[in-house]
Amino acid sequence: MAFIIAESVGIWVGAFAAVRHNTAADTLAMLGGAFAISMPTFGHRRCCSWFFSLKLSLLPVGAGAG
Repeated sequence: MAFIIAESVGIWVGAFAAVRHNTAADTLAMLGGAFAISMPTFGHRRCCSWFFSLKLSLLPVGAGAG
């Protein structure tokens, strides 16, 4: 599932950057891609937890095994 999401977003952002070559949008897309690829796994996990649980309210926050 992660591969499908990464490929879908990557192809879309790459096409977006290619259409807007040498613009601020191209630079922003390239910086975002470089940031995403260099971010460690625990950072992705924290960002996804924040987004899906606190912003979208789709997942419980701090659910323990209790």
